[in-house]
Amino acid sequence: TYINRLQKLAKILATVDVLQSLAVVAETNHYIRPQFNDNHVITIQEGRHAVVEKVMGVQEYIPNSISFDQQTSIQLITGPNMSGKSTYMRQLALTVIMAQMGSFVAADHVDLPLFDAIFTRIGAADDLISGQSTF
Repeated sequence: TYINRLQKLAKILATVDVLQSLAVVAETNHYIRPQFNDNHVITIQEGRHAVVEKVMGVQEYIPNSISFDQQTSIQLITGPNMSGKSTYMRQLALTVIMAQMGSFVAADHVDLPLFDAIFTRIGAADDLISGQSTF
């Protein structure tokens, strides 16, 4: 039947669409190819949250660097309300996910281990676009 062929074609076209979209975003926004390591070190230099950077438009986005070495497996993030703590954590997760799915990422340099899981509990009521915090 033609149904099976059409479904297979739709899956192929969807894959091509995703890959082409990732390529256009990477080229347009000057993303870089991440590197991967076996030593459990996380290094993100001048990382940017892809969505927030795009929404801010002409406003200046301040990039963040993140570093975890073999002795540092946890970081305590503190700051006043609306200072970007949740965005910083989401930026790390988004960078890791994009890198592991084969995408280029929003940073000057990224070196990551491979992750088998990402666990997080961040307030879901934040509205990054309008600048509203869960608090």
